[in-house]
Amino acid sequence: MNDTVLMFDGFINECWTPMTEGYSPSMSEEARRAIKSIYEEVLIHEAYQCNEDADPDHTYESYLNECAQYMTECMMRSAQNLKL
Repeated sequence: MNDTVLMFDGFINECWTPMTEGYSPSMSEEARRAIKSIYEEVLIHEAYQCNEDADPDHTYESYLNECAQYMTECMMRSAQNLKL
């Protein structure tokens, strides 16, 4: 296993909280695959580059928080455009 994977795995083990029992998933498998694909193909590489750059404020955690905030923002904007 390379150092990048080990560092990210360490971050995940320290910071990630899995869903609680009793959680009832509502996302389609198609949506799950799309999100997973984006993370695997783009975001994980950017998270590593962010963590390795010269800015001490750039960490895996800050990058993932930014991703989560942007995903929420995108969902809110999309919801405003729904015609019910």
